[in-house]
Amino acid sequence: MRRSTDRLIALQFLAVAVPIAFVLLAQMVADGHRATTLERSRPLRTLANEARANYRTFTNGAADAVDTGALGRQSAEALNTTAALLSKLAASGEAAALGNSPKLVADLAGQVHSGATLQNLMALRAQIALADRDTRAIDENFELRDAAVAGRVPPTDALIARTRVMDEWRAFPGLDPDLPAELLPPAWPRAEARELFIGCYDLLGPLAARRVRQIITRYSPELAGRAAYHSSELKLSAAPDPG
Repeated sequence: MRRSTDRLIALQFLAVAVPIAFVLLAQMVADGHRATTLERSRPLRTLANEARANYRTFTNGAADAVDTGALGRQSAEALNTTAALLSKLAASGEAAALGNSPKLVADLAGQVHSGATLQNLMALRAQIALADRDTRAIDENFELRDAAVAGRVPPTDALIARTRVMDEWRAFPGLDPDLPAELLPPAWPRAEARELFIGCYDLLGPLAARRVRQIITRYSPELAGRAAYHSSELKLSAAPDPG
């Protein structure tokens, strides 16, 4: 039973719909050496920002193709640049956090070239939309990394993040067929994914519970002391003082 549960937890973070933000948040909150981590984090954030900016250039060009009939050279180059930046980001130790996004964009870049017709682009609209969502999430969530490194993750954000993590995990059994290990791709990072999920869930627990306690205090101070949170080991802890 535990093995099956572990598999579901791990694969949750490998699905296309991975909430990348929370993986990054967990990694950074866990690192006590903030100055060193910031030095590493900032260049990675820049890569993420540039990847998103270039992908937006591509999507703007794709939208313009409705009027022009074809994709312009600058837009096609921007898509290739996005793929290169995501590949560099993955090679910098972020592959597990990025999930399938680098491959998704690289595959798209391999199919879309300067002069691609509107018909060509329409045939790829689902892939284009998915990559748009992913690059936006990557951009926003590497911004969250800096906030976590600097100790600026507010309780409200922690509560939202932890709630979404829990929601995604609970929905996952309906999205994944729970394939046995021998049918999974080589080097499937199940252990790494599980570790990231557990780290995120546990590390956000106290801050998220603090926000819950703040809300309860506003309406029923006498009940606020009952606010608590569970760890991944099912240990129940009291919420920190609302401050």
